[in-house]
Amino acid sequence: MSLTCLPPYGVSDESPCPLALLLALAAPAAQAAVVDFDAYPAPNDFVQSFDFGGLNFAYSGVAGTFDGDMAVWDSTSPNSNNTNNLIFTDNFTPNTVTISRTGGGLFDLQSIDFAISWYSTTSANSLFVNGTEIFINTALATYALNLNNVAAVTLTGLTNDSSNVTYLGGFWLADNIVYDAVAPIPVPAALPLMLLALGALGVAARRRRT
Repeated sequence: MSLTCLPPYGVSDESPCPLALLLALAAPAAQAAVVDFDAYPAPNDFVQSFDFGGLNFAYSGVAGTFDGDMAVWDSTSPNSNNTNNLIFTDNFTPNTVTISRTGGGLFDLQSIDFAISWYSTTSANSLFVNGTEIFINTALATYALNLNNVAAVTLTGLTNDSSNVTYLGGFWLADNIVYDAVAPIPVPAALPLMLLALGALGVAARRRRT
């Protein structure tokens, strides 16, 4: 990306633009992370909420057969990649798992691996991510979500499967959650940078006039 200015802001057409340069240097670098649950300390225990990998996972809805109907499960999950993974059931709609940053803040959710897992008698079904329907099946696959600058992401589904009266809809599993934490420049740090940039613009303009 070129950081040059058009006259009269720079000494020449190819001179660096002070404001653009300083803003580029001040812009926070995205810190990509992958949450794969492999190091989760207590798998196979159903919970209401937990923090892991910089994210919070919270269950909400009507309790079903299990306490919370959400857990990090080990490699025995059907259709997993033989590692720990997040499982969730929609026994009694509407049940939801909400993903947010631990401690709050915005983030970009790039992708999640999904598959249908335990107790489901269907080979394909619907899952809703922030209200948008996606179709998943028994083959674990990566789904690009590209949700930017969000404070939370909700996962709801599967659609109830009435043929399984004990575990309506069964469980889906999720793994390899790829996200970037959005870290805005704090205002006290941004203001001096802006003032410095404006001063540099003034110096460049005076040099051009002389």
